[in-house]
Amino acid sequence: MDKRISVIIPVYNAETSLKKCLDSVCTQTYKNLEIILINDGSQDKSLEICRTYSAGDSRIVLLSQENSGPSATRNRAIDMATGDYLAFVDSDDYIEPNMAERMLAVATEYDSDIVICSFFEEDGETVRKHCFSYRNGFYDEEACRNVAIDLIDNNSRARIPPYSCIRLVRKELFTDPSLRYNPKVKRSEDYLLWTQVHFRIKSMYLLGDEPLYHYVYNAASITKSYLPEYWPMCRELYAELQQKLPHTAQISKKLQAMLIQRSLIALHNAVLADGRQFDSDAQEILDDKELIRAAWRVGLFKNSTRAKIYALLVMLRMKFLIKRIFLAPK
Repeated sequence: MDKRISVIIPVYNAETSLKKCLDSVCTQTYKNLEIILINDGSQDKSLEICRTYSAGDSRIVLLSQENSGPSATRNRAIDMATGDYLAFVDSDDYIEPNMAERMLAVATEYDSDIVICSFFEEDGETVRKHCFSYRNGFYDEEACRNVAIDLIDNNSRARIPPYSCIRLVRKELFTDPSLRYNPKVKRSEDYLLWTQVHFRIKSMYLLGDEPLYHYVYNAASITKSYLPEYWPMCRELYAELQQKLPHTAQISKKLQAMLIQRSLIALHNAVLADGRQFDSDAQEILDDKELIRAAWRVGLFKNSTRAKIYALLVMLRMKFLIKRIFLAPK
């Protein structure tokens, strides 16, 4: 195996975790790596750490830029990558010593466009192995499409999550410049990109019984703080997928179910703001005509009981009750 893997690592204020991350990448059993580090305007010692590692490993390509966000940073790395395959590692996380070797071996043996591994979720002292509800092994084009359709609205515990970091992907797929992270989307940018990618692949291999990645929860994560303009980002997800995914009745219903799910997340996000901002955000969400149409079309079908009740309240235009539920003491 002489194929090269370009490992893309965006870095932003990661001084406490970065050494462990880089050690796990630089000591991989598979050596033919291009390690692309992009310091995204860090204000701590991250750049200093990157420079130290770059000086000691000729495979590291180090760039530094003004803060642009993870989407723009990854896009820049994709454009400059010279590898046959791309891998993504977050600077909060770390990987098993044989991750690159194992995933490339499978990709080569089965000529797979994407290989997906299992992973450990680490939250403080708690470590959980993620278990998929999908079978392990090779997926042909038809099976890949079924997974892609599931990916649109599957939020189950045992789903295949849309994380960049558990995927090894053939670089050729990204010769299409439209396959890039959307910088307008500050959350769920992985979901938006990989849902599209999965509709384009012809082969996939799932290493569901091999956790090769360590996904470390960050107490300071952006997902735990209020994000302004979150609902417009959800609408951006919906609009882009409507435009770029195949136009079938099944996919249309899946996208509408996804919009209902995202509106729930948007309301939870609004709760993190002050009362006036919550009221403004909630009003925007619950007045959305596309959401109301989605609730009428698919709200009572194949959703969780909670989502069905919520969709019914949207259909009945019971905005006051919805707001009261979300503002009730947790």
